[in-house]
Amino acid sequence: MQAPDAQPFVELETERFRLRRIVAEDVGVVFRGLSDPRVIAHYGVSYESLDATRRQMEWFEEIRTAGTGVWWGICGREPGSPLIGACGLNDITAEHRLAEIGYWLLPEFWGQGVMVECLEAMLRHAFDTMGLHRVAADVDVDNHRSRRLLERLGFQLEGLRRGCELKAGAYLDLMCYSRLATDSGATPGALRGRSPSLPASTVRRASLGDVERVAPLFDDYRQFYGLEPDRAVARQFIASRLLRAESVVLLAEAPDGGVLGFVQMYPSFSSLRAARICVLYDLFVVPEARRLGVGRILMDAAAAEARRMGAVAMVLSTSKTNLRAKRLYESLGWQRDEDFDEYGLTL
Repeated sequence: MQAPDAQPFVELETERFRLRRIVAEDVGVVFRGLSDPRVIAHYGVSYESLDATRRQMEWFEEIRTAGTGVWWGICGREPGSPLIGACGLNDITAEHRLAEIGYWLLPEFWGQGVMVECLEAMLRHAFDTMGLHRVAADVDVDNHRSRRLLERLGFQLEGLRRGCELKAGAYLDLMCYSRLATDSGATPGALRGRSPSLPASTVRRASLGDVERVAPLFDDYRQFYGLEPDRAVARQFIASRLLRAESVVLLAEAPDGGVLGFVQMYPSFSSLRAARICVLYDLFVVPEARRLGVGRILMDAAAAEARRMGAVAMVLSTSKTNLRAKRLYESLGWQRDEDFDEYGLTL
């Protein structure tokens, strides 16, 4: 006899999808997903038969009844829409208000923004309704798609767990991510910006997995200032800064995932202020996205990130002829220094 539910199941809705209870009739789709080599390549659970998958269906109910987890099936909003994936929370610890996130999606629906939309709704429910403080995720280092997804959702990389999971006879290294209730709406990875010409873009903090996406833009940025093209130097420089946490790089992405621009700043200190400041050094927007407000969105995100880091001010310098950038800075409230001359010494 099935144990009574710990509490009524709460369905969630987004603009395009409904997150509902997973029922026994969904076993065929669950099996199709969790037996597909593309899905299970970086997923911790897989099944070789429909009958074996029924254990997964029992597990969905067991963790919900025990209060240690809850999973939603993802489907369209139209009545009778079939399941296309699932997302949920595991290992809920009520005492410390913690949980781990999990998700999978049928490959034919990849690249359509399904998980961003659904996980945002689930996280709002987790923090606002369930009262969780921390949601964590462990991701295979080679699962670049999932890592980018988490970073877009405002998760922050905490570190690497070496050789912590055995799969197919090999030990895996996992990247540890987390998002706190206090991060919600303040982390650059979750920021949204709007302008009259740009419907929506996402700004998030770049990680080592983004080096190949940032390097071409950084190379173009250096060429703007008269340097010769050198993709290898650009790649090595960005990788070194991110690896050593010596700079903060924010990426602006279009709804389809394309990179629109980036900003890079360096944490520093001001002796006169006796406090932390940030030196904003690089701002670059791809030519086709200029005049669409991307630069303004990046500058706003950089200011938000600097505040989060505890900086009391940001500083920058630009060429005297960069009139377009100067107009942008001044429109955002930046003031040109009239009291100090800047000097440099080549070593």
